[in-house]
Amino acid sequence: MRSIIELIVALVFVALFFFGLAYFLPQSGHVERSIVIERPASQVFDLVNSYKRFDVWSPWHAKDPEMQTMLSGEVMGFGATHKMVSSNPKIGTVEQRIIESDPYRLVKIQHNWNRFGNATVTYRFKPDDLGVQTTWSYDIDLGMDPVMRYRGMYLDSAIGEDLQMGLMRLKAMLESTPFARDYSDIDVKTVDLLPRDALQTTGSTTIYTADEVLNIPAAIDETVAKLNEFAQKNKLQVTGRPQVKMLSKDRYSASFDVLLPVAGLENVKLPNDIKAAKTLAGKFLMAEHWGRRSLSNVTGEKMQAFMSVRGIEPVGGITTPERFEELVGEMPIPEENGNGQGEDEDEGVAGFEASTAEEGADTDPNTEYVTRVYFLLEALPQVEPATEEGQGEPAAEGSEATAQS
Repeated sequence: MRSIIELIVALVFVALFFFGLAYFLPQSGHVERSIVIERPASQVFDLVNSYKRFDVWSPWHAKDPEMQTMLSGEVMGFGATHKMVSSNPKIGTVEQRIIESDPYRLVKIQHNWNRFGNATVTYRFKPDDLGVQTTWSYDIDLGMDPVMRYRGMYLDSAIGEDLQMGLMRLKAMLESTPFARDYSDIDVKTVDLLPRDALQTTGSTTIYTADEVLNIPAAIDETVAKLNEFAQKNKLQVTGRPQVKMLSKDRYSASFDVLLPVAGLENVKLPNDIKAAKTLAGKFLMAEHWGRRSLSNVTGEKMQAFMSVRGIEPVGGITTPERFEELVGEMPIPEENGNGQGEDEDEGVAGFEASTAEEGADTDPNTEYVTRVYFLLEALPQVEPATEEGQGEPAAEGSEATAQS
């Protein structure tokens, strides 16, 4: 009997020691891992700020590809919610919701995991010589529960490997694509364009020696002038800006279609090199290029990076998308021009070959040439050009909402 009492007393002392020691352990747990991703902060931030493609780089989805995942709330930023349910006991059930989003600097998430309870997950982005230092941290309040405080001692070994694996998968996902442009300086929108009656002709330009420079903007201007002259001669009303679609381009030659929206085509006799057509129509991704037209392809490459990160698939695929440009013309420069094209003007090979004459040399220094770059997301059914008055549809200017797809 005495030995039983002694055993009980010993167990009580052990329990008191166990619980007493727990209160001297940290009340909070913190785990973090970092990695340098050789991509702009805009790309890393966008991928983390949405759950649309989270399963592609999530460390938990790699462990259980068959887990159930559900998205709700916003597509990006504050309110975006992701839930995953796995039969793997090391994963279990996790629900996470973005509660703070500071562009290119921070994303904070409310994280509810059945293994540990409520926690705060934070992604921080810091510029680095090679790209962006990305830090993924996990912070939890262990409360007064002694069991949770003891579990907190092993928190790093429990989830640190997951955080590191997730960062490595995030890095591999971004760096495996060829689209490395920073697109934080362009405003990308989704727009819907309806077909309009138009004049269409094909233009081209060719050089014959390596010493010459292919001047595509000048050739386009000549072709647009040709259509404008025909419209004026036949008293046609120009109803929109010229649309240009490249057909082919290499070192020595280029060809393109130009469409000029007009009204009043009925009963107009067209020459062999001009035909009645419809403007390009459908659902598009659009951004404005400010500055030299010969560098509009820089904006195009930024839009391709935008689509690559956000998982947007244009018609024709992301590497060879269906694209056209709309020549807007000279526009007053905003006080804070968000396009920032001047940074890329030294990269002449990125767009059309630069003109031998400096574009805009004689224009107002307070204006810049604007070219709208469009990528087709969804085409409208083809319609025939109007043959009777009133058959043409006016073009919609498009939605003003920034693309969130």
